[in-house]
Amino acid sequence: MKRTHLHLISQNTLVNLRDAIVCDKEGQIPGDFSDSPDQSKNSKNGGEIFTSAMMFIEDTFYVDNRKLSSKDYSK
Repeated sequence: MKRTHLHLISQNTLVNLRDAIVCDKEGQIPGDFSDSPDQSKNSKNGGEIFTSAMMFIEDTFYVDNRKLSSKDYSK
């Protein structure tokens, strides 16, 4: 697991924090393209398919619902 330290000041919001966190899966293209590798060029990456995001901070879920396709999985 890769660790990153982020320093925030009081003017930062949770949106700033969420945008600073990059998930490795967001850039990957899911699927098996071993038979036709060129097909992956036209496929969506993980960040485009899985748009939902949330943070769990001190017993509270904070759901990032800025994208219309996001789902609230905290419930």
